[in-house]
Amino acid sequence: MRSDVFVIERQSLDGTKKESVVTSALLNVEGLAVDWMGRNIYWTDEGVSSIFVCSMKNPEKRKMLLHGNLTNARAIVLNPAEGYMYWTVWQFTISGVPPGGDGLIERAWMDGTHREPFVTSGLQWPNGLTIDFNERYLYWCDGFHNRIERIGLDGNNREIMLRGDVLNHPYGLAFHKGFIYWSEFQNGTIKRVSLDKRYSPVELRVENPYIFDLKVFSNTSQSDSNACTDNSLMCDDLCLSTPEGPLCACATGFEPSYVKKNLCTPITNFTQPSLCSETQFQCKKNLRCIDERYLCDGDNDCLDNSDEDKSPGGVCEAAQCHEDMFQCGNNQCIDAYWVCDGDRDCEDGSDESPEECSHPHCPPDKFRCRVSGRCIAQAWVCDIDEDCGPGDTSDEHSACKYQECGLEDFKCANQKCVPMFYVCDGDDDCRDGSDEKFCDTFCANATATGLATPPFCNNLCPNIKDKTLCQETQGCIYCNANDTCLAIFQLCDGTQDCPDGSDEANCADRILQGCGPDEYMCIRTRECIPQNLKCDGSEDCLDKSDEIGCDTVECSRSEWKCASGNECIPDMWKCDQQNDCTDKSDEKDCPGVPLVCPVPGHLCDNGSVCLQPVELCDGHRHCEDGSDEGGRCGAHDCELMDCHEDCKQGPGGPICVCPEGQTLLPDGRMCSHLHPCERWGTCSQLCTPTKHGHKCSCLDGYGLEPDGFTCKSTDAAIPYLIFSNRHELRSINLKNGMEVKALISSLKNTIALDFFHSDDGDVIFWTDVLDDKIYRGTMLAGALSNIEVVVQTGLATAEGLAVDWIGENLYWVESNLNQIEVAKLNGSYRRTLVTSRMESPRSISLDPRDGIMFWTDWEKSKARIESCSMSGEGRRVVIMVSELPGGGWPNGLTLDYALRRIFWIDAKSDSIHTSKYDGSDHREILREHRLLSHPFAISLFENFLYWTDWRTNCVIRANKFNGSDIYDIQRTITQPFDIKVLHPSRQPRDTENPCKNNNGGCSHLCLLSFNGTHQCNCPHIMSLGADNKTCIRNEKVLLFSRPHEIRGVDLDKPLLDIIPRISLPKVRHATQVEFDAESKMIYWADRTMNEVKRASLSGVPIETVIDTALDSPKGFAVDWLSKNLFITTETRNLKQIKVASLNGEFLMPVISKGLSDPVSLAVDPSQGKIFWADVGGNHTVNMATMTGEDITVLSSQAQNERLSDPQSLMYDPPSQRLYWVNAGSNSIQYYDFVRESVQDLLIGGNNTMPEALTVYLDHVFYGNAADSSIYKVNKDNGEDPEVIHSGLGNFYSLKIYDGSIQDGSNACSQDSRPCAHLCLPKNRVERECRCAVGFKVDERDPTQCIGVEGILIYSKNIGLRGLDVNNPVTEMGTSPELLTPISDIGMATHLDFHALQDLLVWADDDQGTITSIHRSGTSRHVIVEDAEAIQGIAVDWVANNLYWTNPQLNVIEMCRLNGSDHFVIIANDLEKPGAIAVHPGRGYVFWADTGDKVKIERANLDGSNRTVLVNTSLQFPADLVVDYEESHLYWVDQRAKTIERVDLDGSNRKLILDSDTLEVPVATFIFDRNIYWADMVYGGGSIRSAPLKNLNRLLTLRDSLGDTVKDLIVMSLDVQKGINPCANDNGGCAEICLFIGERVKCQCYHARIDEDGKSCKGKTCLMFGEIKFYFIDSAPIPCSVLSWGCLGDGRRPIVGGRPCLGP
Repeated sequence: MRSDVFVIERQSLDGTKKESVVTSALLNVEGLAVDWMGRNIYWTDEGVSSIFVCSMKNPEKRKMLLHGNLTNARAIVLNPAEGYMYWTVWQFTISGVPPGGDGLIERAWMDGTHREPFVTSGLQWPNGLTIDFNERYLYWCDGFHNRIERIGLDGNNREIMLRGDVLNHPYGLAFHKGFIYWSEFQNGTIKRVSLDKRYSPVELRVENPYIFDLKVFSNTSQSDSNACTDNSLMCDDLCLSTPEGPLCACATGFEPSYVKKNLCTPITNFTQPSLCSETQFQCKKNLRCIDERYLCDGDNDCLDNSDEDKSPGGVCEAAQCHEDMFQCGNNQCIDAYWVCDGDRDCEDGSDESPEECSHPHCPPDKFRCRVSGRCIAQAWVCDIDEDCGPGDTSDEHSACKYQECGLEDFKCANQKCVPMFYVCDGDDDCRDGSDEKFCDTFCANATATGLATPPFCNNLCPNIKDKTLCQETQGCIYCNANDTCLAIFQLCDGTQDCPDGSDEANCADRILQGCGPDEYMCIRTRECIPQNLKCDGSEDCLDKSDEIGCDTVECSRSEWKCASGNECIPDMWKCDQQNDCTDKSDEKDCPGVPLVCPVPGHLCDNGSVCLQPVELCDGHRHCEDGSDEGGRCGAHDCELMDCHEDCKQGPGGPICVCPEGQTLLPDGRMCSHLHPCERWGTCSQLCTPTKHGHKCSCLDGYGLEPDGFTCKSTDAAIPYLIFSNRHELRSINLKNGMEVKALISSLKNTIALDFFHSDDGDVIFWTDVLDDKIYRGTMLAGALSNIEVVVQTGLATAEGLAVDWIGENLYWVESNLNQIEVAKLNGSYRRTLVTSRMESPRSISLDPRDGIMFWTDWEKSKARIESCSMSGEGRRVVIMVSELPGGGWPNGLTLDYALRRIFWIDAKSDSIHTSKYDGSDHREILREHRLLSHPFAISLFENFLYWTDWRTNCVIRANKFNGSDIYDIQRTITQPFDIKVLHPSRQPRDTENPCKNNNGGCSHLCLLSFNGTHQCNCPHIMSLGADNKTCIRNEKVLLFSRPHEIRGVDLDKPLLDIIPRISLPKVRHATQVEFDAESKMIYWADRTMNEVKRASLSGVPIETVIDTALDSPKGFAVDWLSKNLFITTETRNLKQIKVASLNGEFLMPVISKGLSDPVSLAVDPSQGKIFWADVGGNHTVNMATMTGEDITVLSSQAQNERLSDPQSLMYDPPSQRLYWVNAGSNSIQYYDFVRESVQDLLIGGNNTMPEALTVYLDHVFYGNAADSSIYKVNKDNGEDPEVIHSGLGNFYSLKIYDGSIQDGSNACSQDSRPCAHLCLPKNRVERECRCAVGFKVDERDPTQCIGVEGILIYSKNIGLRGLDVNNPVTEMGTSPELLTPISDIGMATHLDFHALQDLLVWADDDQGTITSIHRSGTSRHVIVEDAEAIQGIAVDWVANNLYWTNPQLNVIEMCRLNGSDHFVIIANDLEKPGAIAVHPGRGYVFWADTGDKVKIERANLDGSNRTVLVNTSLQFPADLVVDYEESHLYWVDQRAKTIERVDLDGSNRKLILDSDTLEVPVATFIFDRNIYWADMVYGGGSIRSAPLKNLNRLLTLRDSLGDTVKDLIVMSLDVQKGINPCANDNGGCAEICLFIGERVKCQCYHARIDEDGKSCKGKTCLMFGEIKFYFIDSAPIPCSVLSWGCLGDGRRPIVGGRPCLGP
């Protein structure tokens, strides 16, 4: 019976003897059934999700049979004869999804056991259960589907009896003697139909709606009996039927007697089991659940007074408050710290009574407010904020001394400092309005004094009355006609503002409004924005003027126009499941994933629209498909639904709805009873519920503000907002008016950042993705100092960075490598921590207190936030961002350590979200705000979120609970990236550090984990020992290469990366990976980059071994005994196998004939054999000696039908077999050198598609393309397959690094007389020495090499090349290459040499380096690095000195050829020094100056005695060269297109070649009475020559070189002729010897010359800075910024850190 209080009643059929049967503990009875055999009543109680039974004879004998998982339990029917009960469970449509049959009919034994589903499909609202006992059928009706069905009691033969229009929402059902009777709920009718005439129902009666259940009364229908009927069991309480016969059961609180099972005895100390949660109290009579805190508080919350029962045994018999509680006068208990806090928390006000409150003194670390009496933190006193409460400013008293504002800051009335640029900008930056007052006066005064003015001041020109001030004010122009001041935007605006029309004159010749032709100037702010942003529907100007007067908009190519015609959105926003257009047109007609529509929403229009219940069945069509107004909209189904709060009719039936602040639970019926403390944003940190409200409080380290909500840090440290801006790190003082400072500038491309706070100071960490380094610096006096590199190699794109401030470790996300790495804060002990199942990880955050790590991943359609322990364990998905509306690009991530919540930004939906650490309680904070248009990173401090935005180039702040109070606090020129708040509260230490003592017992890395634990971990190439604490070296690594990466995993734990991944840009297509165990180096050839590289096992450093003379290296192998590498290379006409040393030196061909398309190499170093596969034409596997002799075909396609695309060759010395993969036949074969035959190892198929292999010990390891796995099999028979690694495919090569397998010896490793260049073994005992290109074997000693004389060397962008100058052209064409390939040249812009030492010297102006190398490619040495600029170099081969010009500092510098003793020799009267040459025999240095006054000068080698040789008819002398035999100075004038010469004193100027021969000459050289020159244009870039005696005999030595040819020299002892005293014992000088024409001048570096003129004296030197200028002819000399002096000696000026030799 339905009423305010449920009871079960009964009465006689004649209407007499009405009485109540069950009167208590009923909440919502939906189904009722009588067991006439056992004389029991059964009922379903939807309110407590239970089924009960009681005795009709004694209703107090009551028992709960079933509880739980019974949501919406409805009808019940009994079959006592067989001992079964049946009941229905309804499913209500609450998500807008069409019903799919989620209702249920269940059955169980009548004692509640053996519960099972009976009918599980095609049901929605099953009801009206009834049984045909004769035919053994169970009948039911479904009001949603309008059906009456039946099924056999054995669960078979289900059939529909009635359906469609003959039914109108049937509810009650009965069966009697061949007739089905039913009630129709909405129209109040009762009908019946005969089973024989099912389509002719008869209306029996019409009643007032609504009619519910019905039964047929018949004396014969309940005639059966059982043992319960005759009471033969003599049950004490209940007799219940079961399929195995009746049995006795005891009522609740009783148990069967030990003596007789039919008797029941009371359970000792029995407590009624509660159906409520642990924190709730269940009322005794009506079973309601109330909060336990409401017990014994004087209120009848149960409505049956059971919560206030003080009688003996009652719940309040001995109620007392807890010791930390205060007991009010009305027996109420409240928290003790609420007493005397100004709020009446006791209902009788006793907590604030005068007797209780006498405001005690505050503790020593607190300040007592004068008016409010509050105790606040001392750090809050004089901090500008008023913390004492309304009307009490005693904490900001008149004696406060506030921080002084900077010269470029404005001091607000509230003492805050804001940048002057923020004054009068339209925003209340002071938060008291004082920065927006008196703006007319401020703008005029600021402009007049030269201070930076905000854009809005430009609109105040009309307020300026003074003509001079108007003319001097930027953005203003004076109108003489009426003596008014106009703003520049009033020019050419179509309105005549000046009476004489001068403001509208000459507009066609003027760039309108001061902006470019493709730009629009904002009306008030005068900002210039791209013209395509005008009228694009988005306000891009600060003054919003770009969207004024726009009827329709024009969209750019990258934008989409909304259907309204007045909005443009980015193309990527179209069909992103988020309404961006006001008219929602961007989400119409979209394919793809249906929109997520949270309950109780309604999904329509093919999954593109989600409606809330208020929009359903309201008479207005919101869905184009009409589904919101169809279905059951006219029905009255809410009468059937027992909604907790309210009900709304929907097209799919009734929908329960909840009031604001409450949530519909999963049962679709109940609303969450959220106390204010359980609601989002009730308190800033902690919330304590009271009965009729709540109290906010704060964590340790915070204090509650007077608003009773906000928690403010009690730490006196100033909070700084640190953000990266590509080229700098900036800080914003969050305390003092948003003061902005640059911490460090001139960065390359900094992205991620974080900080480490300790008592010793603050350290900032940041990543630079251009350098691929992680840096750190110490915060000192508002700037960063002590900058150092923490991680400098092996990085790809470190986009996320996080500091573990407790365990003192550094974590970072590698976006390109798809992994997370960790190291100590100093970069040591680096290792890969989390890898695999990542696609685009981006941001990372840590909470070391909980040992938990979070990161974001952009993976397409699976964008998510994941977490694991900080030791890499317990990985799980926290939030599937792509399942949120419009979500997909989770960029920024930050943590709220107080609330233990994650906050993240999604750049796809332009929204901010939060959830708890476990992903629950998701909240959307902000969406679709103009300042949230493309967010990148996010941080948090106290109640505010801070984020960077790429589209607006802003740093923005908003409330973290609701997104309110939003404004931009800093605008930047370039895009801002990462952002962090630097403050101690952002790195809380309220937990123990398990790694503190003895590093947690770990030998290397101690990583925090869950529950205050830790895990020991190891750096790369190490693994944990048996004690799980000590790291031991592990050098057994499975190496493999795939597209864009090389990886190494632990051979024993293949899922664990044991070396850092090597990836882009260092590797693209590593065709083969090899290693040399002795040097512990990994080598690989990259066929895309045309390079050979190497790295140590730790992944650093990565070195280029060969980057020249290689084309598509497909095959690669390392001979670890001879220390050589072999590599294939191919051009269109030439295929070769080349050999070089492991350092990439002496590269030369070893096999050049008989090759078609060599693709794979392998070696047998002990026997001196090389193997290769050739897939050109007839596929073959071949062998030769390492000298290129005795070529043998081991297998060919003609004899071996499986040989198809052989690749991945591998020689196995123990078995003397050569293994390979046949990619064309999906097989693995090997050649057995013992049996001299080819054998099959593995014959593949659909499941086996080998693509790369290696052999190790007894197994072959291979990559299988069929299932993207690595297998190992027995190397003898291919059996016993075992999966080593899965989830990866597309393998290029496999190799197992194990130093123990590289053993043995050969002729090269045993011989005591090493070869000068290359040693190639022919077999185990024979070898052959080979010399590099440009060298020949010494006939007197075959181990030595002699260089070929007279090599012309030229430089271009791809490196250095050499040709034989004595025989430049042969019968075959140009001469062969005579310079061994030299790798890692860079851009060799200038060349010189030292013939006697056979040294080649080049300058790379791009890198600022000068490098020397032996002509053989050995002994590389960087002489000068980090030079500002280099325009020319010259080698003094006698004194072994090097000279170069520096056009950036406008100086000429020198140093020793070994890089020591660096001096500036000339530092004045230079405009742009360029080409340079020396004549050591005469003691001269020559140089060209290409400044405004172009000239060629000469000086002594110490910079003295300067003389101008040529200063007329010069345009751009690009190169100088001395003819030492004829004493001439030659130069190339690139712009004049001439080569000229003069004598060494400047006389006898002569034109040698002009534009008839030259096009763009860049360099020249004189050798053997011939002149050579390089021309960037002639012949497509060429090297040419002619005899000086007959310049008409022109010869082109090389052509088609392109326009990148830079310089040329002829390297020969015959060139560098001449001698001076410095050649003999350094001229007697202790340090530097300089020949100055007639004598030697000795010079000391950072010392002074002794009396003998040769020795150095006074080595202790003092460096000091001073602002000092040397003036010559009234011009300042730049030699003036830094000085130095040796003690006891005078001073010498320094330029760029180098001392000056000049006066």
